[in-house]
Amino acid sequence: MLRLTLSTIRTRKIGFAGSVASVLVAVALISACFMMIQSGLSATPEVDRFGATAAVVRADTDLHVGSGDDEEAIPLEQPPRLSAARLAELRVVPGVAAVVADTPFYAQAVDRHGASLAGPGDGPSWGHGWPVARLTPFVLAAGRGPEADDEVVLDADLARRASVRPGDEVRVVTVAGTQRFRVSGVARLATGRAGLPTQSSLFFTERAAARLSGATGADGADRADRADRADRADRADRADRADRAKGAKGADGAADFGGVLARPGTSGAELADRLRQTLRDPRLRVLTGDERARAGTPETAEKLEYSTQLFGPMAGIGGFLAVFVIGGTFGLSILQRRREIALLRAIGTTPGQIRRMIAGEAVVVALVAALPGYALGVPLAHLLRAVLVGQGLAPPEFVVVTGPLPLVAGGGAGLLLTLLSALTAVRQAARVRPAEALQEAAGPRRVMSVPRLLFALVMLAGGAAVLALSQHLGGEVGVAFLALVVILFIGAAGLLSPVLTRVLERPAGAVVGAVTRTTGWLAHANSAAAVRRVSSAAAAIMISVAMAGYALLVTAVLNDTSAAQGRERVVADRVLVPRNGPGLPPGVADAARRLPGAETVSAVRATSFVSYVLGTPDVVPAQLVDPATIGKVLDLRVLEGSFAAVKEAGTVAVSRTHAGEHDWHVGSRFHGWLADGSPVDLRVGAVFDRGLGFADVVFPRTEARTEARTEARTEARAGAQAGAQAGARTGLDSAVLVRARPGHADELDRALAAFEREQPAVRALDREEYGGAAETSIERNITGTYLVLAVLVSFTAVSLVNTLVMGTAARTREFALLRAVGASRRQIVRMIGWETGIVLAIGVVVGTVIACVALAGANGALSGSMMLTGLPMPLYPLVLAGVAVMGLASGLLAAGMALLSRPMDALGGARE
Repeated sequence: MLRLTLSTIRTRKIGFAGSVASVLVAVALISACFMMIQSGLSATPEVDRFGATAAVVRADTDLHVGSGDDEEAIPLEQPPRLSAARLAELRVVPGVAAVVADTPFYAQAVDRHGASLAGPGDGPSWGHGWPVARLTPFVLAAGRGPEADDEVVLDADLARRASVRPGDEVRVVTVAGTQRFRVSGVARLATGRAGLPTQSSLFFTERAAARLSGATGADGADRADRADRADRADRADRADRADRAKGAKGADGAADFGGVLARPGTSGAELADRLRQTLRDPRLRVLTGDERARAGTPETAEKLEYSTQLFGPMAGIGGFLAVFVIGGTFGLSILQRRREIALLRAIGTTPGQIRRMIAGEAVVVALVAALPGYALGVPLAHLLRAVLVGQGLAPPEFVVVTGPLPLVAGGGAGLLLTLLSALTAVRQAARVRPAEALQEAAGPRRVMSVPRLLFALVMLAGGAAVLALSQHLGGEVGVAFLALVVILFIGAAGLLSPVLTRVLERPAGAVVGAVTRTTGWLAHANSAAAVRRVSSAAAAIMISVAMAGYALLVTAVLNDTSAAQGRERVVADRVLVPRNGPGLPPGVADAARRLPGAETVSAVRATSFVSYVLGTPDVVPAQLVDPATIGKVLDLRVLEGSFAAVKEAGTVAVSRTHAGEHDWHVGSRFHGWLADGSPVDLRVGAVFDRGLGFADVVFPRTEARTEARTEARTEARAGAQAGAQAGARTGLDSAVLVRARPGHADELDRALAAFEREQPAVRALDREEYGGAAETSIERNITGTYLVLAVLVSFTAVSLVNTLVMGTAARTREFALLRAVGASRRQIVRMIGWETGIVLAIGVVVGTVIACVALAGANGALSGSMMLTGLPMPLYPLVLAGVAVMGLASGLLAAGMALLSRPMDALGGARE
C-alpha cells in the first residue's frame, strides 16, 4: 500500500503540490498563532517597577463567583486593598527588612506651554510617596528628596520633557486639582535609565501623597470582608477584623501593594514562602518574578493579555476553515482521480484499502508541509507582532518566541486536519461498487451524499438559531454572536456548494453564453458538466468574500450605530473631556458650574459592574451620574420608568439590551458586584435605549461615603451608591457636560476658551465631536479584529488561488483536444476566463448573501431593525473587485501554463 501511495504521488505532481500548498498555509497560520500565544505568555515588562523587592503582596485582583469546577474568576476594575493590619503582619516576618506601602494615584505634570504630559508612549503618569522609590529602585540624579508637602521629585525623563530642574516650579494635576510644586530633585533608575518605559513617576511626601490620592480609609473590599466575619476565626483574620472596624470609621493606611525588602542573606524564594505561610489567606497574593513585574506595570500586562487572547480564537477559526480548504483541495484531487479509483475498485481493491491509500497520501502531504509551514509561520508571526506593536495593541516587550511547541502544535494540527479532510473527501469514492466503478468514473450520478446534505442542514439550522439568539440578546453581546453565525453559514454553504453551484450556474452561464456565442457557450457547457470542480473553486471564493464581508460590514454598522447614538444622546452644548489623561478631577465640574452662561453642569464617571451575561458573571460598562441633572444634558431615551426613581438607594437604570436579555422591567430586582467586588442587590428604576458606547448599568452618584453597616444585605443595598462611588477609585470624571442658558451660548464659549487655558488637563468639545468619539469595547479592538480577519481572509485567498490553479492545470488533455480540433490559444484562454467568471459569480453571490445576513443581524441587534443599511461604500465593492482580479489572474495563469505544451504531446502523455 505504501508503494502504491508513493507511486500515485509521483504520477500526480500537480495534485500533490496543490495539497501540500493548502496544508502548508494552514500549518503556517496555526504555528504563527501558537508562537504569538507563547510569546504573550512568556513576555515580561522591560523594567520591573518592583525590581528591588524580594516579593510584592497584594489582594487577589479577581472576583470569584461559584465554587469548584463552576467557579468563575472575573477581573476587577478596582481590586481590594491591603489593610494596615496586613501590612503590619508582613513587617514582623523573619527576614523582612522593610515593607513599603504603595498606592499609585493619578498625577500628571504640565510643561511650560500648558500641555499636560502623559507617560512614555501615552502611558499613565503615577504619583507615589517618596519611600516607594526604593522599590524599583529610583536614585537621585540631582537635588534631594521631598521634605515639604509642596515639593516633588520627577523622574529624569519627565523632568526633561517638562523642561524643569531642581529649584524650578511645576504644575501637577491630581484628583485634588491643579497645584504648583517645587522640584526638589530628579530621579533615575539605579541602572542609569531616565525612567520607566511605559509610565511617568512623580514622588511626594507621604502626607502629600495621601492627600493628593484622595484615599479615605476602608474600601469596598473591606465591606465584603466584614460580611463574612463570622466565618473567620484565625489570628490574621481577627487582626484584619479589628483593623476593618477601625477603617469603617475613616482610618487610613490601606495600600494597593506591599513591597517587601529582604534582609541581607535572605533569599527571595525563602522569604516569599515565609510570607505565604504567615498570611494563609487565599484572597492575598505573594508575587515574585514575572508576576511581580506585571503587577508593577498593569498597562503592559493588559496589552500582553489582549495580544495573547487575540490568537486563540484565530487559531480555532483558522482550523475550522482549514477543514473546508484542505477538504476542498483533496476533494478536487480525488475528483480528478475518479477514473483511477474506479479502476482500482474494478480489480478488487476494497474501500478500506482505498481509504488507507488516501490516508497515506494525507500523512505524506502533512509531513512534507510541516517544516516549510512552520518556517513560513515565523515571518508571519513577526509581521503580526509588528502590526500589534505599531498600533499600540501590544507593548514593545512582546517578542516573538519560536521553539518546538509551535512546530508540534502546527504540524500536529496540520496532520489531523489533513487526515480528517482527506478521509471525508474519499468516503463516497471509496464505497463505489466494483460493477459501478467505470460508470461512476465516467460521470458522478449524485451531486452530493445524503449524510453531507443532512450535516449541511444541521449547520444551517444552527446558524439560524444563533442568529435568532443574537436578535434576542441585542447590543454588543448579540453582535458578538454573529461571528458564530457566519462560521456556521460558511460551513453549511461549503457543504451545499455542489447544489448551490448547480442552481446558480444556470443563470450565470446563461448570461455568459448570451454575451459570447462561442467561448461563452463552451464555458457554460463545461461548468454545467463539471459541477464538483466548479463548486470546489466557488467554495473557496465564497469563504473569502464571506469573511471579508463580515469584517467590513459588521464593524461598519457597529461604528456607525455607536456614533449615531452618541450624537443623539448628547444634548449638552459643550462637553469637557480629559486632555492626555485618564480623567478629569472632580473640581473641574465645580469650576464649570461657575462659568458665565452655564445653566446645567453634570459630570459622568465611568466604572464597571459585574452582572450575569448569558448566565455567566461578566464585566459590563457602567456610569455614575447625577439623576437630577443627567436628563438635561443627555437624552438616553428612557423606555420605562424615569431617572427620578434612580435617586433612591439601591435603584439603578439599565440599558434596553441588558434588560432584554434578563427580561427585566421597572421594579425587577437583580444581584451583582460593584467594580471593587462588593456584592449588591439592586432594583431597576428605569430602562433606557441609547446605551451603546455609554453603559449597560447607570448608578446614582453620591458625594459622600455611606457609613458601614453591620449586616451584609443592608450594607450591600446602601452600597449601591457609596460602593459605586468607591468603584471608581481614581476619583476622576470621564466627562463634564455643560448646557448653556438660552441665548448665552457665545458667552459660554468665551468662558470655556479661558477655562481651557487655566485648566491644562481639560479640552472642550461640541456635541458632534463628543458624540462621534463614542467608543465601545469592540471599537477599541477594531485593529485587532481587522488583523485577525485579514490573516484568515488571506488564508482562504491562497486556497482560492490554489484551487483554481489545480482545477485548470489538470485539464491539459481537454485543452489539447480543443486545440487539435482547431481552437486557438486565445479562444481557450477566453473560455477559461469566462469559466472563472462563472465560478467568481457563484462564490461572490453566496459569500455576499452570508455577509448580508451578518449585516442584517448586526442592524437588528443594535437598532431592532434588520434592514440592510450601513453598506461601506466603496470599500466593499473594492474587496469584491480584488477577489475577482485575483481569481481571474489565477485561472488565466494556470491556463497559460497548461497551453505551453504541443497538442499531440499533451494527448499522448498528459496524465493531469
